[in-house]
Amino acid sequence: MSTLFLPIDFDSVNYPEKLHLVARMAIKLGINRKVLLFVGKDLNEEELHYLMNCYDDLKEEAKRNRERNERRRLAGKLNQKVKKTARAYERLATIPLKEVFENMGKTLEIGYVRVSVKSKRYRCYHRKGVKCVKCGIEANYFAVERQVTQPTDKYHLNLYHLREDGKEVMMTVDHIIPKSRGGPDKVSNLQPMCSTCNGEKGNRTEEELENGVSHIEAQRRGEREKSEKSEKSEKSFLTPNTECDMV
Repeated sequence: MSTLFLPIDFDSVNYPEKLHLVARMAIKLGINRKVLLFVGKDLNEEELHYLMNCYDDLKEEAKRNRERNERRRLAGKLNQKVKKTARAYERLATIPLKEVFENMGKTLEIGYVRVSVKSKRYRCYHRKGVKCVKCGIEANYFAVERQVTQPTDKYHLNLYHLREDGKEVMMTVDHIIPKSRGGPDKVSNLQPMCSTCNGEKGNRTEEELENGVSHIEAQRRGEREKSEKSEKSEKSFLTPNTECDMV
């Protein structure tokens, strides 16, 4: 029987362990039960019974492991999909606009949570208002929230408009010249916009949006602009400075 399982060093283990190793190797090699019974025909009844019990137990364990791994794989895919498509927020409290704007540049204490009001996003709302520049809806309040799908996410302030039907629309800040098109990440290049309009605008400029340029075309334009800018910088780097004194 040992000639079928050459990788096993039978001299280094006791007999029950030998049979267990044979059963494990049979499963690893994909040997079915009938073949294993034929291979073990020289064993006595007790040894053969022990070998087949080991084989059945290991086969069942391998099946459970496969099922567990499949469940983990599917759970991982589902979790990844949720992270990509949904943002579930855990809300702690809502705060009036006035209270937040009166504490610009400071840290608010809401119960046991400290929330900073120092980012460019809040400064944009404070300077340029809380009305969407595209559709005109206006925010009603801030909410202290954090993302459930990201356990490390800290509590922060999200701005919301409350519709007549009771549903909320999140307000965001939009880069007037998109960052992907070279726009600066400064308050001067930011404007308040609801999440719906912001998603519709995407990486397009205001002019492209008015002219009906698609997102794909805008992305291509952005890639071309980056490529041209890179080429210009390379040329300027490689071009010798004629004003320098010749050595």
